[in-house]
Amino acid sequence: MARRSVLRASDFDREHVAERLRNATAEGRLLASELEERLTAALTARTYGELDALVADLPVVRERARRAPVMLQV
Repeated sequence: MARRSVLRASDFDREHVAERLRNATAEGRLLASELEERLTAALTARTYGELDALVADLPVVRERARRAPVMLQV
């Protein structure tokens, strides 16, 4: 079985990492120049290992479970 780092990444995987990088820049974690460099690398990455290296120093984003709106009775 191949290690994850050598498996080929898809266009979706590259775009997902690019979005994480854009969000990190908006949060002040990356400078605009860093974003540009990492986006270029992300969009040309071939493997998961290359993509993982681009976000290794960023916190993992966990999606919050969405709650149904609370209905108030009047």
